[in-house]
Amino acid sequence: MICSICKSNNTDLLLDYGQYPYFTVPLKKNDKKKILAQYSKDQLVSKLKYTACKDCGHVYINQIPDQNIIDDLYSNYYSYPSPLKGEFDPIRDNRFIQIFQDQIHPICKKDNLDNVLEVGCYDGYILNQLQKDGYNVTGCDPSVGADIGLAFGLNIQKEFFDPINYSKNGSLFDIVISRHFIEHTINPYEFINSLKSVLFDNGLLILETPNIQYFIKKGLLEVFSLQHITLFTATSLKILMIKAGLDVILIQKTFDNLIVIAKKSNKHDSINLESFAYIISQFTGRVIDNNKRINNQINNYLNSGNDIAIWGAGGFGIAALTLYSIPSSKIKYFIDSDPKKWGMEYLNYKIPIISPEKAKQLQPDLIIITSMYSQSIKRQIKGMNFQSSVLTMFQ
Repeated sequence: MICSICKSNNTDLLLDYGQYPYFTVPLKKNDKKKILAQYSKDQLVSKLKYTACKDCGHVYINQIPDQNIIDDLYSNYYSYPSPLKGEFDPIRDNRFIQIFQDQIHPICKKDNLDNVLEVGCYDGYILNQLQKDGYNVTGCDPSVGADIGLAFGLNIQKEFFDPINYSKNGSLFDIVISRHFIEHTINPYEFINSLKSVLFDNGLLILETPNIQYFIKKGLLEVFSLQHITLFTATSLKILMIKAGLDVILIQKTFDNLIVIAKKSNKHDSINLESFAYIISQFTGRVIDNNKRINNQINNYLNSGNDIAIWGAGGFGIAALTLYSIPSSKIKYFIDSDPKKWGMEYLNYKIPIISPEKAKQLQPDLIIITSMYSQSIKRQIKGMNFQSSVLTMFQ
């Protein structure tokens, strides 16, 4: 296959899992019945297969999933704790805010940029902070998160982003932010151009997305799902920006993510490619090593009839049960700090989701952490004086 970003044909198969579920979020039991009645068994899964470019490191899904099902998922069933309501410690969001204040705010102040649009803002946690910092903010999000932001008085449009809705009113912005959205798009060039179309000529475009190079190097699988269609390295993200007519001011690597700051440009910068062939060739071996590490640590618990719980009822929880082949029959319950998830279940499992307080009473023998906020969860487990052993899945 030809790389969709740098157009190289120096590509290789990275991952071929097979059939993978669309619905990787907890659901109310009535919603489970509705979904199972609405879709056939074959419609609820699709091939999870990715190709990687050995020249720019870009990774992209081989078979585009059904976008109608994904839209249904995000519009009607997507569940995420609200940082605005204080439902969890938003480490990733706060890291972005700190980078904005340290590196982006001085640029905005110098160029008098203060009118912000965030595409895919969820509850508007970022916008709320920027509003406190003196920015005029607008958000766009189709999920229930928009209702939370509206209740806090934020200007959020509850809808999928369509640039025509803004351009027809002559609405342009000094700053356009989109965090963890581009990896969900079929055509990232088209998406970038749609964001550019609502941006003033001297404005800033700011994106955040997973750093696939980090996951390949570590042999980690949780970033792969039917929702993640296109995954970037710093190199492939810079190529995309330049080809889309943007000048990259900064690409900031933050643990497992990338933040890029760019502005419109007529320059045609050259691009220095680096070889990703070695880390791509090592990926499968690292995945096998990770699976061995996990299995070695949980086998004693599996064979001894101990109680095992998973902490983190999100997409990573499904990754643990599928991509890492942890037997679902051995999991007593999921633990999650988000009250909205208590009593819910995943579509294909009947494992209950309970609160940390209830889990403390039950005292599982082993807690497997499946969350991007693993360090925060480990601190919570220690602070609550759990006596359980703890395994962090994604390191």
